[in-house]
Amino acid sequence: MTLKKTNRKRRLPRLTIAPANDQPCNFRPSDDEWLRIQGAYGVVLNDIHRGEIREFVDEYLYFQPIERSAPFVADAEKWVTRLKKSVQRTTNAMSDMTIDRRNIRDAVAHVQIDIFVSMQKLENDDRIRWTDIGRFMRNIEDSCANSIQDLQKWKTGGGFVEGNVWDLLANRLIDWAKNNQFPATIAKGSDKIAGENVSKFVKFFAQIQATLPANYRRHTQSKSALSQALALARRKARGTVTRSKRTT
Repeated sequence: MTLKKTNRKRRLPRLTIAPANDQPCNFRPSDDEWLRIQGAYGVVLNDIHRGEIREFVDEYLYFQPIERSAPFVADAEKWVTRLKKSVQRTTNAMSDMTIDRRNIRDAVAHVQIDIFVSMQKLENDDRIRWTDIGRFMRNIEDSCANSIQDLQKWKTGGGFVEGNVWDLLANRLIDWAKNNQFPATIAKGSDKIAGENVSKFVKFFAQIQATLPANYRRHTQSKSALSQALALARRKARGTVTRSKRTT
């Protein structure tokens, strides 16, 4: 079956199955990059601080490609729904007892025998009958229905959602900053102000992202956009995001 591309907003929920990241990037800034990170933050980071930051960012670098490559729930649901409908048509045809002409009934009976005898040979089991094949098809149909119900649950949580790993990194660094009594506020900046009026933490986070490969960076349009994304990640962690505030 060929699947049509699903609208991006509907594709956001993902399953938690994905190829393992066999070649993860490592966050290992050079001395000059550490100096730029410190300069943006206005804080001197000792070896312990740097080690903790590396741990957080390394975990992000490992899981972000997995999150990005995880299959979409909508794709799985579309496929199994189409399979269920196909099997349902087959089981309906197999159990069709509305044939009223005897010669047609006899012809159908002949084909049924021919089919289950062929199945006996293929399965090397001479106990297989037409009713067994029908029961097997109904079991497939029921299993598809169960799978659809499971996928509906994935839509409400439990699987990957694009950007969740980035949000986790943001919240871990904010908590780390607070625990170390470093700047941790996220002031919303304005692009209209020269240099963008954003907090030290936002500048610190932006400088960390600047050391990462481009495909690992998010919300890089401006520091103001980054401020808003960090604030949203914080609200999500607190469970204070309303439906109207959520972005996709």
